[in-house]
Amino acid sequence: MEAALSDRWPLRWLQLCLAAGLHLALALGWLWLLWLDGDQQGRTWSDARLLLVAGGLAGVTVALFTWHPRRSLGWLPWAYPAWTLFGWLAWSIEPGWALAVFVGLSTLILVSLWCPLAAWAPRQPALLLLGLAVHVFVAKAALLVLLAVPVSPDAAQTGFLAAGLGACVVSWVCGYRVALERMLEGVVWPLYRIQVVGPGAGRIPIHGPLLIIGNHTNMLDPLFLGKIVPRRMFPMMTSKYYDLPVLSFLMRYVVETIRVEDNRRKRETPEIDEAIMRLRQGHCVMIFPEGRLKRHEEPVMNYFAQGVWHILKAVPETTIVATWTDGAWGAYLSYRHGPPGVGKPMDFWKRLTIVVADPMRLPAEVLETHQQTRRYLTDFVLGLRRFLPGGGEVAATSSSASPTEPQASDSDPDLATSQI
Repeated sequence: MEAALSDRWPLRWLQLCLAAGLHLALALGWLWLLWLDGDQQGRTWSDARLLLVAGGLAGVTVALFTWHPRRSLGWLPWAYPAWTLFGWLAWSIEPGWALAVFVGLSTLILVSLWCPLAAWAPRQPALLLLGLAVHVFVAKAALLVLLAVPVSPDAAQTGFLAAGLGACVVSWVCGYRVALERMLEGVVWPLYRIQVVGPGAGRIPIHGPLLIIGNHTNMLDPLFLGKIVPRRMFPMMTSKYYDLPVLSFLMRYVVETIRVEDNRRKRETPEIDEAIMRLRQGHCVMIFPEGRLKRHEEPVMNYFAQGVWHILKAVPETTIVATWTDGAWGAYLSYRHGPPGVGKPMDFWKRLTIVVADPMRLPAEVLETHQQTRRYLTDFVLGLRRFLPGGGEVAATSSSASPTEPQASDSDPDLATSQI
Protein backbone atom coordinates (compact mmCIF):
# COMPACT_ATOMS: atom_id res chain seq x y z
CA MET A 1 0.00 0.00 0.00
CA GLU A 2 2.85 2.40 0.78
CA ALA A 3 4.23 1.77 -2.70
CA ALA A 4 0.84 2.53 -4.19
CA LEU A 5 0.70 5.83 -2.34
CA SER A 6 4.19 6.68 -3.55
CA ASP A 7 3.03 6.00 -7.11
CA ARG A 8 0.02 8.33 -6.74
CA TRP A 9 1.96 11.12 -5.10
CA PRO A 10 3.67 12.38 -8.32
CA LEU A 11 0.23 12.35 -9.98
CA ARG A 12 -1.14 14.67 -7.29
CA TRP A 13 1.90 16.89 -7.81
CA LEU A 14 1.22 17.16 -11.55
CA GLN A 15 -2.49 17.77 -10.93
CA LEU A 16 -1.63 20.80 -8.78
CA CYS A 17 0.76 22.08 -11.46
CA LEU A 18 -1.98 21.67 -14.06
CA ALA A 19 -4.50 23.51 -11.87
CA ALA A 20 -2.03 26.34 -11.21
CA GLY A 21 -1.35 26.69 -14.94
CA LEU A 22 -5.04 26.83 -15.84
CA HIS A 23 -5.75 29.34 -13.09
CA LEU A 24 -2.91 31.61 -14.20
CA ALA A 25 -4.06 31.48 -17.83
CA LEU A 26 -7.67 32.27 -16.91
CA ALA A 27 -6.70 35.17 -14.61
CA LEU A 28 -4.30 36.71 -17.15
CA GLY A 29 -6.75 36.19 -20.00
CA TRP A 30 -9.54 37.93 -18.10
CA LEU A 31 -7.26 40.84 -17.15
CA TRP A 32 -6.25 41.20 -20.80
CA LEU A 33 -9.90 41.27 -21.92
CA LEU A 34 -10.68 43.87 -19.26
CA TRP A 35 -7.81 45.99 -20.49
CA LEU A 36 -8.93 45.75 -24.13
CA ASP A 37 -12.52 46.51 -23.23
CA GLY A 38 -11.36 49.54 -21.28
CA ASP A 39 -9.44 50.84 -24.30
CA GLN A 40 -12.48 50.38 -26.57
CA GLN A 41 -14.75 52.17 -24.11
CA GLY A 42 -12.27 55.00 -23.57
CA ARG A 43 -11.49 53.92 -20.00
CA THR A 44 -8.08 53.54 -18.50
CA TRP A 45 -6.75 51.55 -15.57
CA SER A 46 -3.68 53.73 -15.13
CA ASP A 47 -5.12 55.43 -12.06
CA ALA A 48 -5.65 52.02 -10.45
CA ARG A 49 -2.12 50.71 -10.91
CA LEU A 50 -1.19 51.34 -7.30
CA LEU A 51 -4.34 49.53 -6.18
CA LEU A 52 -3.53 46.58 -8.45
CA VAL A 53 -0.01 46.28 -7.08
CA ALA A 54 -1.30 46.55 -3.51
CA GLY A 55 -3.91 43.90 -4.19
CA GLY A 56 -1.36 41.50 -5.67
CA LEU A 57 1.04 42.00 -2.78
CA ALA A 58 -1.76 41.52 -0.25
CA GLY A 59 -2.70 38.18 -1.84
CA VAL A 60 0.90 36.95 -1.77
CA THR A 61 1.32 38.12 1.84
CA VAL A 62 -1.80 36.33 3.07
CA ALA A 63 -0.81 33.11 1.28
CA LEU A 64 2.73 33.11 2.66
CA PHE A 65 1.71 34.18 6.17
CA THR A 66 -0.78 31.30 6.39
CA TRP A 67 1.49 28.80 4.60
CA HIS A 68 0.92 25.12 5.28
CA PRO A 69 2.08 22.14 3.17
CA ARG A 70 -1.51 20.90 2.83
CA ARG A 71 -3.92 23.34 4.43
CA SER A 72 -2.96 26.19 2.10
CA LEU A 73 -5.23 24.52 -0.45
CA GLY A 74 -8.09 25.30 1.94
CA TRP A 75 -8.08 28.86 0.61
CA LEU A 76 -9.35 27.73 -2.81
CA PRO A 77 -12.97 26.84 -1.92
CA TRP A 78 -13.36 30.14 -0.06
CA ALA A 79 -11.46 32.32 -2.55
CA TYR A 80 -12.92 31.14 -5.86
CA PRO A 81 -16.50 32.40 -5.23
CA ALA A 82 -15.14 35.84 -4.31
CA TRP A 83 -12.70 35.70 -7.24
CA THR A 84 -15.58 35.07 -9.66
CA LEU A 85 -17.73 37.80 -8.11
CA PHE A 86 -15.06 40.52 -8.21
CA GLY A 87 -13.96 39.53 -11.71
CA TRP A 88 -17.54 40.08 -12.85
CA LEU A 89 -17.79 43.37 -10.92
CA ALA A 90 -14.59 44.65 -12.53
CA TRP A 91 -16.25 44.16 -15.93
CA SER A 92 -19.72 45.39 -15.01
CA ILE A 93 -19.34 48.46 -12.79
CA GLU A 94 -15.72 49.32 -13.56
CA PRO A 95 -14.36 50.22 -10.10
CA GLY A 96 -10.62 50.03 -9.63
CA TRP A 97 -11.03 48.50 -6.18
CA ALA A 98 -12.95 45.52 -7.63
CA LEU A 99 -10.10 44.82 -10.04
CA ALA A 100 -7.58 45.18 -7.20
CA VAL A 101 -9.47 42.62 -5.11
CA PHE A 102 -9.62 40.33 -8.15
CA VAL A 103 -5.84 40.57 -8.59
CA GLY A 104 -5.30 39.93 -4.87
CA LEU A 105 -7.49 36.83 -4.93
CA SER A 106 -5.75 35.63 -8.09
CA THR A 107 -2.33 35.77 -6.43
CA LEU A 108 -3.70 34.21 -3.24
CA ILE A 109 -5.04 31.24 -5.19
CA LEU A 110 -1.90 30.85 -7.30
CA VAL A 111 0.51 30.94 -4.35
CA SER A 112 -1.74 28.62 -2.35
CA LEU A 113 -1.60 26.10 -5.19
CA TRP A 114 2.18 26.26 -5.13
CA CYS A 115 2.57 25.96 -1.35
CA PRO A 116 2.34 22.13 -1.30
CA LEU A 117 4.71 21.96 -4.26
CA ALA A 118 7.25 24.13 -2.46
CA ALA A 119 6.97 21.94 0.65
CA TRP A 120 7.59 18.70 -1.26
CA ALA A 121 10.26 20.07 -3.63
CA PRO A 122 13.31 19.62 -1.35
CA ARG A 123 12.48 15.92 -1.05
CA GLN A 124 11.78 15.45 -4.77
CA PRO A 125 13.75 18.09 -6.76
CA ALA A 126 13.22 16.27 -10.07
CA LEU A 127 9.45 16.60 -9.68
CA LEU A 128 9.86 20.33 -9.04
CA LEU A 129 11.47 20.81 -12.45
CA LEU A 130 8.82 18.66 -14.11
CA GLY A 131 6.07 20.55 -12.31
CA LEU A 132 7.47 23.91 -13.41
CA ALA A 133 7.57 22.69 -17.01
CA VAL A 134 3.96 21.50 -16.83
CA HIS A 135 2.85 24.73 -15.16
CA VAL A 136 4.50 27.01 -17.74
CA PHE A 137 3.38 24.91 -20.72
CA VAL A 138 -0.25 24.67 -19.58
CA ALA A 139 -0.43 28.38 -18.72
CA LYS A 140 0.98 29.43 -22.10
CA ALA A 141 -1.11 26.99 -24.10
CA ALA A 142 -4.36 27.86 -22.33
CA LEU A 143 -3.67 31.59 -22.57
CA LEU A 144 -2.98 31.36 -26.31
CA VAL A 145 -6.22 29.49 -26.84
CA LEU A 146 -8.20 32.01 -24.80
CA LEU A 147 -6.76 35.00 -26.67
CA ALA A 148 -6.89 33.43 -30.12
CA VAL A 149 -10.62 32.63 -30.09
CA PRO A 150 -12.67 35.67 -31.18
CA VAL A 151 -15.63 36.14 -28.88
CA SER A 152 -18.09 38.91 -28.13
CA PRO A 153 -17.92 40.73 -24.77
CA ASP A 154 -21.12 39.04 -23.62
CA ALA A 155 -19.79 35.61 -24.57
CA ALA A 156 -16.50 36.34 -22.80
CA GLN A 157 -18.32 37.37 -19.65
CA THR A 158 -20.49 34.25 -19.76
CA GLY A 159 -17.44 32.06 -20.29
CA PHE A 160 -15.63 33.65 -17.34
CA LEU A 161 -18.62 33.17 -15.03
CA ALA A 162 -18.95 29.54 -16.15
CA ALA A 163 -15.24 28.90 -15.53
CA GLY A 164 -15.40 30.59 -12.12
CA LEU A 165 -18.46 28.65 -11.03
CA GLY A 166 -16.84 25.45 -12.27
CA ALA A 167 -13.75 26.23 -10.19
CA CYS A 168 -15.98 26.84 -7.15
CA VAL A 169 -17.71 23.48 -7.52
CA VAL A 170 -14.51 21.52 -8.15
CA SER A 171 -12.63 23.17 -5.27
CA TRP A 172 -15.46 22.47 -2.80
CA VAL A 173 -16.01 18.89 -3.93
CA CYS A 174 -12.29 18.07 -3.78
CA GLY A 175 -11.32 20.26 -0.84
CA TYR A 176 -14.27 20.67 1.52
CA ARG A 177 -12.37 19.02 4.37
CA VAL A 178 -9.28 21.18 4.09
CA ALA A 179 -11.50 24.26 3.60
CA LEU A 180 -13.23 23.64 6.93
CA GLU A 181 -9.85 23.02 8.56
CA ARG A 182 -8.66 26.37 7.19
CA MET A 183 -11.75 28.09 8.61
CA LEU A 184 -11.23 26.50 12.02
CA GLU A 185 -7.56 27.43 11.94
CA GLY A 186 -8.57 31.04 11.28
CA VAL A 187 -10.72 30.98 14.41
CA VAL A 188 -7.90 29.54 16.55
CA TRP A 189 -5.08 31.62 15.04
CA PRO A 190 -5.55 34.78 17.20
CA LEU A 191 -5.55 32.64 20.35
CA TYR A 192 -2.24 30.74 20.06
CA ARG A 193 1.27 31.25 18.72
CA ILE A 194 2.91 27.92 18.00
CA GLN A 195 6.68 27.51 17.96
CA VAL A 196 8.10 24.26 16.59
CA VAL A 197 11.48 22.99 17.84
CA GLY A 198 13.34 19.71 17.97
CA PRO A 199 15.34 17.54 15.57
CA GLY A 200 12.25 16.34 13.71
CA ALA A 201 10.85 19.78 12.86
CA GLY A 202 10.31 19.89 9.11
CA ARG A 203 11.16 16.20 8.70
CA ILE A 204 7.76 14.55 9.16
CA PRO A 205 7.23 11.93 6.40
CA ILE A 206 4.73 12.95 3.75
CA HIS A 207 3.61 9.44 2.80
CA GLY A 208 3.60 5.95 4.25
CA PRO A 209 2.10 4.69 7.54
CA LEU A 210 2.71 7.27 10.25
CA LEU A 211 1.72 7.37 13.93
CA ILE A 212 1.78 10.73 15.74
CA ILE A 213 2.00 10.44 19.54
CA GLY A 214 2.45 12.94 22.36
CA ASN A 215 1.30 14.22 25.73
CA HIS A 216 -2.33 15.31 26.13
CA THR A 217 -3.00 18.38 28.26
CA ASN A 218 -5.58 20.35 26.27
CA MET A 219 -8.75 19.61 24.32
CA LEU A 220 -7.27 21.43 21.32
CA ASP A 221 -4.13 19.29 21.16
CA PRO A 222 -5.22 17.70 17.84
CA LEU A 223 -5.52 21.18 16.29
CA PHE A 224 -2.11 22.20 17.60
CA LEU A 225 -0.46 19.13 16.12
CA GLY A 226 -2.44 19.52 12.92
CA LYS A 227 -0.67 22.82 12.26
CA ILE A 228 2.74 21.13 12.11
CA VAL A 229 1.87 17.86 10.34
CA PRO A 230 2.12 18.26 6.53
CA ARG A 231 -0.49 15.62 5.68
CA ARG A 232 -3.98 14.47 6.50
CA MET A 233 -4.40 12.93 9.95
CA PHE A 234 -6.98 10.54 11.38
CA PRO A 235 -7.27 11.41 15.10
CA MET A 236 -9.10 9.50 17.82
CA MET A 237 -11.91 11.01 19.89
CA THR A 238 -13.97 9.66 22.77
CA SER A 239 -17.68 9.10 22.21
CA LYS A 240 -18.40 11.72 24.90
CA TYR A 241 -17.54 14.44 22.38
CA TYR A 242 -17.84 12.47 19.13
CA ASP A 243 -21.57 11.88 19.65
CA LEU A 244 -22.51 15.53 20.22
CA PRO A 245 -25.12 16.56 17.57
CA VAL A 246 -23.19 19.01 15.36
CA LEU A 247 -19.73 17.74 16.21
CA SER A 248 -20.76 14.18 15.34
CA PHE A 249 -21.52 15.15 11.72
CA LEU A 250 -18.16 16.90 11.34
CA MET A 251 -16.19 14.11 12.98
CA ARG A 252 -17.93 11.37 11.02
CA TYR A 253 -18.18 12.83 7.51
CA VAL A 254 -15.56 15.59 7.34
CA VAL A 255 -12.66 14.76 9.64
CA GLU A 256 -13.35 10.98 9.63
CA THR A 257 -12.24 10.74 13.23
CA ILE A 258 -11.79 7.32 14.83
CA ARG A 259 -14.48 6.96 17.48
CA VAL A 260 -13.44 5.58 20.90
CA GLU A 261 -16.18 4.31 23.19
CA ASP A 262 -16.08 6.28 26.45
CA ASN A 263 -16.05 3.17 28.62
CA ARG A 264 -12.78 2.09 30.16
CA ARG A 265 -14.24 -1.25 31.36
CA LYS A 266 -14.50 -2.85 27.95
CA ARG A 267 -13.16 -5.90 26.21
CA GLU A 268 -13.65 -5.01 22.55
CA THR A 269 -11.59 -2.23 20.97
CA PRO A 270 -12.84 -1.49 17.44
CA GLU A 271 -10.93 1.80 17.45
CA ILE A 272 -7.66 -0.14 17.60
CA ASP A 273 -8.74 -2.21 14.59
CA GLU A 274 -9.65 0.93 12.66
CA ALA A 275 -6.32 2.60 13.49
CA ILE A 276 -4.49 -0.52 12.30
CA MET A 277 -6.53 -0.51 9.08
CA ARG A 278 -5.69 3.18 8.43
CA LEU A 279 -1.99 2.56 8.94
CA ARG A 280 -2.02 -0.45 6.64
CA GLN A 281 -3.56 1.82 4.02
CA GLY A 282 -0.57 4.13 4.41
CA HIS A 283 -2.36 6.91 6.31
CA CYS A 284 -1.38 9.04 9.31
CA VAL A 285 -3.05 8.30 12.66
CA MET A 286 -2.76 10.52 15.73
CA ILE A 287 -3.24 9.13 19.24
CA PHE A 288 -2.52 10.27 22.77
CA PRO A 289 -1.30 7.03 24.38
CA GLU A 290 -1.98 8.21 27.94
CA GLY A 291 -5.59 7.28 27.29
CA ARG A 292 -7.12 10.40 28.80
CA LEU A 293 -6.77 14.17 29.10
CA LYS A 294 -4.40 15.35 31.85
CA ARG A 295 -6.35 16.37 34.95
CA HIS A 296 -3.80 17.00 37.72
CA GLU A 297 -0.47 18.73 38.19
CA GLU A 298 1.28 15.46 39.04
CA PRO A 299 2.45 13.41 37.32
CA VAL A 300 3.68 15.43 34.37
CA MET A 301 2.40 12.71 32.05
CA ASN A 302 0.51 9.47 32.66
CA TYR A 303 2.07 6.13 31.82
CA PHE A 304 1.09 5.05 28.29
CA ALA A 305 -1.76 2.55 27.91
CA GLN A 306 -1.64 -0.66 25.88
CA GLY A 307 -3.36 0.68 22.77
CA VAL A 308 -0.19 2.03 21.20
CA TRP A 309 1.50 -1.36 21.61
CA HIS A 310 -1.39 -3.22 19.98
CA ILE A 311 -1.25 -0.87 17.00
CA LEU A 312 2.52 -1.05 16.52
CA LYS A 313 2.61 -4.80 17.07
CA ALA A 314 0.12 -5.22 14.22
CA VAL A 315 1.87 -2.75 11.88
CA PRO A 316 5.56 -2.81 12.94
CA GLU A 317 6.69 -0.98 9.79
CA THR A 318 4.87 2.15 11.02
CA THR A 319 6.98 5.29 11.35
CA ILE A 320 6.52 7.06 14.70
CA VAL A 321 6.83 10.81 15.27
CA ALA A 322 6.82 11.65 18.99
CA THR A 323 5.89 15.16 20.15
CA TRP A 324 5.75 17.17 23.35
CA THR A 325 3.41 20.16 23.64
CA ASP A 326 4.39 22.78 26.22
CA GLY A 327 2.18 25.67 27.34
CA ALA A 328 -1.23 24.08 26.71
CA TRP A 329 -1.59 22.99 30.36
CA GLY A 330 -3.27 25.92 32.09
CA ALA A 331 -4.89 27.18 28.88
CA TYR A 332 -8.62 27.79 28.58
CA LEU A 333 -9.49 24.24 27.50
CA SER A 334 -7.29 22.38 29.98
CA TYR A 335 -8.17 20.92 33.39
CA ARG A 336 -5.76 23.13 35.31
CA HIS A 337 -7.62 25.33 37.84
CA GLY A 338 -10.94 23.67 36.95
CA PRO A 339 -12.74 21.93 34.08
CA PRO A 340 -12.03 23.09 30.52
CA GLY A 341 -13.68 26.42 29.76
CA VAL A 342 -14.74 27.05 33.37
CA GLY A 343 -13.30 29.73 35.66
CA LYS A 344 -10.43 30.67 33.33
CA PRO A 345 -9.93 33.66 31.03
CA MET A 346 -10.06 33.09 27.28
CA ASP A 347 -6.63 32.59 25.72
CA PHE A 348 -5.26 35.27 23.42
CA TRP A 349 -1.97 35.03 21.51
CA LYS A 350 -0.74 32.44 24.01
CA ARG A 351 2.70 30.98 23.33
CA LEU A 352 2.85 27.20 22.78
CA THR A 353 5.97 25.19 22.01
CA ILE A 354 5.83 21.82 20.27
CA VAL A 355 8.90 19.59 20.29
CA VAL A 356 9.09 17.17 17.36
CA ALA A 357 11.39 14.15 17.49
CA ASP A 358 13.10 12.52 14.54
CA PRO A 359 10.91 9.95 12.78
CA MET A 360 11.71 6.44 14.02
CA ARG A 361 10.64 2.80 13.92
CA LEU A 362 10.70 0.61 17.00
CA PRO A 363 12.97 -2.47 16.85
CA ALA A 364 11.41 -5.89 17.23
CA GLU A 365 12.89 -6.45 20.70
CA VAL A 366 11.11 -3.35 22.03
CA LEU A 367 7.80 -4.58 20.59
CA GLU A 368 8.06 -8.01 22.21
CA THR A 369 5.94 -7.06 25.24
CA HIS A 370 3.55 -4.23 25.94
CA GLN A 371 5.49 -3.28 29.09
CA GLN A 372 8.69 -2.68 27.10
CA THR A 373 6.94 -0.68 24.39
CA ARG A 374 4.97 1.49 26.78
CA ARG A 375 7.93 2.23 29.04
CA TYR A 376 10.18 3.01 26.07
CA LEU A 377 7.70 5.42 24.44
CA THR A 378 6.72 7.04 27.74
CA ASP A 379 10.35 7.78 28.61
CA PHE A 380 11.08 8.89 25.06
CA VAL A 381 8.23 11.44 24.99
CA LEU A 382 9.17 12.74 28.46
CA GLY A 383 12.77 13.10 27.27
CA LEU A 384 11.70 15.52 24.53
CA ARG A 385 11.41 18.23 27.18
CA ARG A 386 15.17 18.70 26.99
CA PHE A 387 14.66 20.47 23.64
CA LEU A 388 12.43 23.14 25.19
CA PRO A 389 13.91 26.57 25.90
CA GLY A 390 15.25 25.97 29.41
CA GLY A 391 14.24 22.32 28.99
CA GLY A 392 17.23 21.07 30.94
CA GLU A 393 15.75 22.45 34.14
CA VAL A 394 12.33 21.03 33.30
CA ALA A 395 13.71 17.57 32.65
CA ALA A 396 15.68 17.67 35.88
CA THR A 397 12.66 18.10 38.15
CA SER A 398 12.06 15.70 40.98
CA SER A 399 11.01 12.13 40.41
CA SER A 400 7.53 12.92 41.67
CA ALA A 401 6.87 14.43 38.25
CA SER A 402 7.53 11.12 36.51
CA PRO A 403 4.67 8.82 35.49
CA THR A 404 3.86 5.92 37.73
CA GLU A 405 3.71 2.60 35.95
CA PRO A 406 0.43 0.79 36.68
CA GLN A 407 0.67 -2.79 37.82
CA ALA A 408 -1.71 -4.55 35.46
CA SER A 409 -1.91 -7.72 33.46
CA ASP A 410 -2.11 -7.87 29.68
CA SER A 411 -5.87 -8.30 29.96
CA ASP A 412 -6.46 -5.29 32.20
CA PRO A 413 -9.43 -3.49 30.57
CA ASP A 414 -8.38 -0.16 32.05
CA LEU A 415 -5.31 -0.24 29.82
CA ALA A 416 -6.94 -1.80 26.79
CA THR A 417 -6.89 1.27 24.56
CA SER A 418 -5.45 4.71 23.96
CA GLN A 419 -7.85 7.54 23.27
CA ILE A 420 -8.16 11.28 23.20
